[in-house]
Amino acid sequence: MRKSRCISAASVLAGLAISGSATAAPDVVLCQLYDFSQFSSDGTARGLALATTSWNIGTTDLIWFANPDARHPFIAMNMYRKEGGRFEQIGTSWVKHGFFALANLQCDMPNLPNCTFEPGHGEGDYLGQGCTDTYDAFLNAFGLGPRYEINPWTGAFDYNTSLYNTGGFPTVPMRQLRVQDDAMNPAMHLQGIFYMEGYYVHFQDENPMNNAAWKQVTPVRDGSGNYTFTSTPVTTLPTWGFAIDAWNATQTVVAEQVPVVKGVSPDGRCILAYKVTQNGPNSWHYEYAMQNVDMDRQVDSFSIPIPAGVNVSNIGFHAPTHTETKAYPGGPAIDNAQWTGVVSGGNLTWTTTTNPLRWGTLYNFRFDADTAPTNVNASVGLFRAASGRPDDLSALIEGPSGLTPVCPGDVTGPGGVPDGQIDVDDLNAILSAFGSNVGVGSPLDLANNDGIIDVDDLNVILGAWGQSC
Repeated sequence: MRKSRCISAASVLAGLAISGSATAAPDVVLCQLYDFSQFSSDGTARGLALATTSWNIGTTDLIWFANPDARHPFIAMNMYRKEGGRFEQIGTSWVKHGFFALANLQCDMPNLPNCTFEPGHGEGDYLGQGCTDTYDAFLNAFGLGPRYEINPWTGAFDYNTSLYNTGGFPTVPMRQLRVQDDAMNPAMHLQGIFYMEGYYVHFQDENPMNNAAWKQVTPVRDGSGNYTFTSTPVTTLPTWGFAIDAWNATQTVVAEQVPVVKGVSPDGRCILAYKVTQNGPNSWHYEYAMQNVDMDRQVDSFSIPIPAGVNVSNIGFHAPTHTETKAYPGGPAIDNAQWTGVVSGGNLTWTTTTNPLRWGTLYNFRFDADTAPTNVNASVGLFRAASGRPDDLSALIEGPSGLTPVCPGDVTGPGGVPDGQIDVDDLNAILSAFGSNVGVGSPLDLANNDGIIDVDDLNVILGAWGQSC
């Protein structure tokens, strides 16, 4: 069930530029990501899996002991969709527990050893330096355990209390990478771009941020509603990091300690990405995607300040459907309840008590407002209490600004930026576009938002001539 392939040194070197060169510690990355396939159909959901080739680019061996020993890797799989200015996770899997590392050389480069081991180590219990090990898609589709049993920051796992030992596993399709048919049906998402992602968690790995990799995939649906997927060849190196990087948005790190340092910081991090776009005159859309990379305490609230007088509408939320039953070992039961966003006390806050943002998972938050963006401090609430540690974290992002005087007709100024003056710059901008169809929402369309620059828009300029604010 394992496949051997070779990747050129040139393509690997290009990939290393993403996250740096080899380091003086074990460092597992994915040098192959391929064979995304459907293995089951469960109602409206499809059970998927992908093939992953791990590669130790560090300078010490990586421990790879199998269950019941906790010192082995955990492999999670995810699927995402980018569409209409949004980036959403549409599928999440349980985790494959790694066992028996092969000593292959499917990926190679000049400045790495050709699969070598420290004295006394060898194939099976260790992934040597420069060595690779492949789990094909079939292997990654079966024998999966829940994510909640694993601490993503420390890699801790207790076999004694796990479902492997106590029983209670659901059916196989409930544990595979489950994606709803209508979330990836190409006929329903003509502009959708889809991504598969593999993510290795290992207690010993020194750089969690390159433990994931992603590739774009194209779903192909047959007449029975089943799927195949096309992508680049196995010999094409995946992009290292998390698929949220495919979204052209600003990112910030949310963590108890920034920068996050493996073995030093108290917990891992979330990546908070955001994008603000203008809908039309006096209307902006605020879009946020928060990915819990390896934060064990998880997230149960997200709050953005809303200045007095600012109008907020179209509040939304999205999360992938999961089949996990607990938040963490011994923790409360969880479900798929939507987070509710409410404006109160000068903030727009989404909260949950039963569906926290867990590791390897991405949730979305969105709304419209009638003021332009400015830098604000958002608040991220943590689900699991920890003595002597904060329950809320701060993140500098963009949110709605306070109300400012409106200057009708102030469409431009020096450098093309509105300057609070209604003058010849604004007049020239209107005259240059006069008679043109600039589209609904253009800042030049001052009068009636009909997309046409005409005498009505010119009259707005002339009526406010000489004003300032």
